[in-house]
Amino acid sequence: MTKEQALQYTKYAAKKALDELEKQRSVRFTLKDDIPSVFESKIGGVPYFPSDAEIPVDSNGNPLRFLMQIKCSDIQGLDCFPKQGMIQFWICADDCWGMCDKKRIQSHLL
Repeated sequence: MTKEQALQYTKYAAKKALDELEKQRSVRFTLKDDIPSVFESKIGGVPYFPSDAEIPVDSNGNPLRFLMQIKCSDIQGLDCFPKQGMIQFWICADDCWGMCDKKRIQSHLL
């Protein structure tokens, strides 16, 4: 096998492995033009928020900004994913959206 053939095979094998991994552990979202309700999957907008809950805050007590939410029943084909409920993502509202200070990166389960 020549060096060029080995490189081509390596590229092929890497792409095939990544394609297979993507099928198993990823979700593809399709954005729509309609405005989703607070109970649907969405990026931005008004999140679902229980009346007794508080807006999440960072380690300095600053309120986080809502990024997106996923209605678990919308996700098909991921056995490790919950079948019901809602997963939300919130980020810091600073200039770096919370990525500048690694000490502030955290997760919180409500």
